[in-house]
Amino acid sequence: MDKLLSIIIPTYNMERYLRKCLDSLIVETSLMSQLEVLVINDGSKDSSSAIAHEYEAKYPQTFRVVDKANGHYGSCVNKGLELATGKYVKVLDADDSFDNAAFSIFLQKIADIDVDLILTEYLTVDEKGKEIGRSSLCPFGLEEGKSFDFHSILKNNPNFGYAMHCCAYRLQMLKDMCYKQTEGVSYTDIEWISKPATRVTLCYYLPLFLYSYLLGRDGQSMDEKIMLRSISHLMVVCNSLITFYECGDFKDLFKNYLQAPIGMQLNLIYTLVLFEQRTNLKELISFDKTLERYPFAYELSKQIKGFRNFYCVQYWRKHNRKPLPIYFVWIRHLGMLKYKLKRKK
Repeated sequence: MDKLLSIIIPTYNMERYLRKCLDSLIVETSLMSQLEVLVINDGSKDSSSAIAHEYEAKYPQTFRVVDKANGHYGSCVNKGLELATGKYVKVLDADDSFDNAAFSIFLQKIADIDVDLILTEYLTVDEKGKEIGRSSLCPFGLEEGKSFDFHSILKNNPNFGYAMHCCAYRLQMLKDMCYKQTEGVSYTDIEWISKPATRVTLCYYLPLFLYSYLLGRDGQSMDEKIMLRSISHLMVVCNSLITFYECGDFKDLFKNYLQAPIGMQLNLIYTLVLFEQRTNLKELISFDKTLERYPFAYELSKQIKGFRNFYCVQYWRKHNRKPLPIYFVWIRHLGMLKYKLKRKK
């Protein structure tokens, strides 16, 4: 039987979470036959591979394990896309999971859908599984139960965007555009929601809270301490998005869409380096000089506001790219502390 959905699971040292992830994909037999799960083991040093092979042995028509040398997240997605055979493809991180009941409904629904992009909702949960947040695409006027023109959504909603947890793409669309994620670095998931979107024509929205995104585990790539050690990775991915923007043959509508993820990356890079000041500024200075070749990105990078509405990047550049005065840093940390306290209430 032809596969309806391929799920790619990039996996690196995820023995603590992998069983929960894979268990969440076990549905009724008739649906399992339409499902393809590709666990891409990225050179794990723990028992991740052994755990994945258990599921492959038990469900050989659904699960497939690929053990490969470490190449980071993008290489796992690329390998999965190379092997995938489903009509649609979705990425599920090994420390995350699906709502099992919602997943059954999802598989039943998409059997009769023929679009480029299927959007769903997601929950953010902590280590104990407690819900700490949820997405909402409803304010953008997405209607359930029918295909709609993706271009019109972008045109009517300048701030529209979706997370990687929300999307499933038509596999053939990705193959037609020769989609590849950057390899050898982390944080390439932002490419998954940026580059393919420029090829989407038809879209479908299912208001299912399908994906549970774990936030706050030790060693998570979104931990600020981890990001500070991986500034060069963020810069590589940002350069990839900027190059795609400059070289892409697509409508201005999509160029406007791409400016949001590019701006988000720039904000993250400059904020981490300028305010934390624990990373060598030489990397940022080199990156900043390179950015001068791309006027649109250079302008986007100025939109990071700091103390009393000074434009911090402009201030930094004006003062010969020297470290920001310490009071800028204090003000940011005070603001972050107030934000964290407010969230706890």
